Amino acid sequence: MTGALGRGGAGRALRRGPRARRAGAGGLGRARLVGAALATAALGGGGAARAAEGGGALAGARLVRTTAEWREARERWAALGAALAPARTQSVPISTTLRAPALASPLRARGAYAVRPPEGLRLQLVGPAGTLALDVWSGPGAWRMAVPAMGRVERGAPGDERPGRPVGFLRWWLLRPLEGRLLFAGRFEGGDWLFGARSPDGARLWVRAAPDGHTVSVERRRGARVERVRAEGLPCGLARYEDASTGVGVDVRCEGESTEPSPRAFDDPDRAGGP
Repeated sequence: MTGALGRGGAGRALRRGPRARRAGAGGLGRARLVGAALATAALGGGGAARAAEGGGALAGARLVRTTAEWREARERWAALGAALAPARTQSVPISTTLRAPALASPLRARGAYAVRPPEGLRLQLVGPAGTLALDVWSGPGAWRMAVPAMGRVERGAPGDERPGRPVGFLRWWLLRPLEGRLLFAGRFEGGDWLFGARSPDGARLWVRAAPDGHTVSVERRRGARVERVRAEGLPCGLARYEDASTGVGVDVRCEGESTEPSPRAFDDPDRAGGP
């Protein structure tokens, strides 16, 4: 992809032209998650699953009960989802720090991700030596993940990702965050909102959001798999991703401005001669 779209690192490969803009809350918040989830996919798992009861998120929260409270909760849920969802095609630069049971020390990488709602997604990470470490693509009806250094390329269709391949989570978070049917809501004493929902793929969601929306925590449970994200300092700050089923954790930081990516970023790499 870098050869087809331009020279230099992954960030430049996904960008096009000087039309730089400050990324919105959705873009930069998801950027932090993207490197996290993709790094998990590259390693493929390992480590014991750790029990985590999402129901524990209810502790200390007062569930809404009246019609007026429920109406306000639904409005807040819709507003939060709209703020996190990408409103336009964009590329966002990121830096990541990966921790995993298989690593002797944290692994740092830089890169970028690009989204084109409603289906287009591309992410690339470059290692310390400047070589492409991870390339993930997702489009209508298909996804692809490549780890060039290992000579590994995997393809599939939405919904058939193997354990340790969080492509579905990435599609959900980067393109349609918080999409799902709201089941319950509550408030904590300090004013934070608590939401419980079920996503279209059947995952259960527990979401805690500060009143100003600058800090959001999400726990997503699908079957035995538990994934968590805490984004702080939105629209641009630090997010921490954890895959409890693999023991992988990633800190992801946005690195400034979003730009308009080249349309070729969303081409199927196998058809475009990608890695």
